[in-house]
Amino acid sequence: KMQAQLALSRSLLEGLRVTAIFNPGIDRKELRAVAIDRLVHGILADLAASKGVTVEELSLWP
Repeated sequence: KMQAQLALSRSLLEGLRVTAIFNPGIDRKELRAVAIDRLVHGILADLAASKGVTVEELSLWP
């Protein structure tokens, strides 16, 4: 499963690179913010799944 997660993250990052190359007018700061948001949500979803809870039930702050 870890290999699939890493491959997906790498694909997302490579896709962002291509997006930036072929869309020179795109706001790179906004693109970066969206990418980070998506990666964080993916990590939280994986963490929640490993604990057998939903993301909403996952508490990161004690």
